[in-house]
Amino acid sequence: MMNELSERRLKENEVIFQQANKGVADMITEDDDSDPVVKFYCECSNMDCRERIPLKVSEYLDYHKNQRRFIALTGHEMPAIEKIVTKNKTFSVVQKFGKVPSIQDIDRMIPSTADGL
Repeated sequence: MMNELSERRLKENEVIFQQANKGVADMITEDDDSDPVVKFYCECSNMDCRERIPLKVSEYLDYHKNQRRFIALTGHEMPAIEKIVTKNKTFSVVQKFGKVPSIQDIDRMIPSTADGL
């Protein structure tokens, strides 16, 4: 059984990737009305994963209408912390069990790189 701290850390990793992807999607929707396909980061819990999932920006935003949902490549799902909501041959949309940490909570826990400058 996974302890609460390990589960939280896995969820935090996913939130970090989700926020990076959301920033890209927001920037594109501000500058482009064509709904291009973008290679979004896999939002799995593995901090070393840098694999990409090609999606239209509108699809990405639609999958994230629920803040507890994330996109992960097939095989990157973690049944201990999430359930698969939608699955196709390349990726899954997963929904977290329990509370998902906010980006503000994560920011408070990660020392700023600017502090050392």
